[in-house]
Amino acid sequence: AARKRLEDLGRDKPLVPGWRYALVTEAGGKAAKLIFADGAAGTLDLEAVKWARKYVSVDRRGPAIRAVDDVVSTGDIVVVAPADDPTEVAAEADRRAEDGEGPAPKAAAGALKLVQVPDVSGGLVAMNPHNGRVLAMTGGFNFAASEFNRVTQAQRQPGSAFKPFVYL
Repeated sequence: AARKRLEDLGRDKPLVPGWRYALVTEAGGKAAKLIFADGAAGTLDLEAVKWARKYVSVDRRGPAIRAVDDVVSTGDIVVVAPADDPTEVAAEADRRAEDGEGPAPKAAAGALKLVQVPDVSGGLVAMNPHNGRVLAMTGGFNFAASEFNRVTQAQRQPGSAFKPFVYL
């Protein structure tokens, strides 16, 4: 029944390529055991969930995560991704360098990390202020989940949400 639920979720709510739904079959202090729709198994360790602190307010987060079962419980359906995604590994290295932290521990082959589909829906256009050339444009998080492009198709007035930054 659980595998069927995971299959249905994967079909009804597509994720970013590489992300997968998983069922938590056992959650403890150091790790959580997972099962996927295809019957494969995996584990989430403490390092993979430490980022998932409770939201308190815009300026505050909850206490540091000390155990995996502070974040997930047996029976939860979670979204996971490979821990060794090269783009995210580079971004994490930059973040740790900015925060004065040492290098991140190397993820084991096949290691997983907890990920989250963002609640925000928005768009971004980056333009060259000197000639008006569009340098980059993104209109959503995941094209597979929604083909609606919030940059080119939205009918809202930009108003106070439009914040031009001009660097000369």
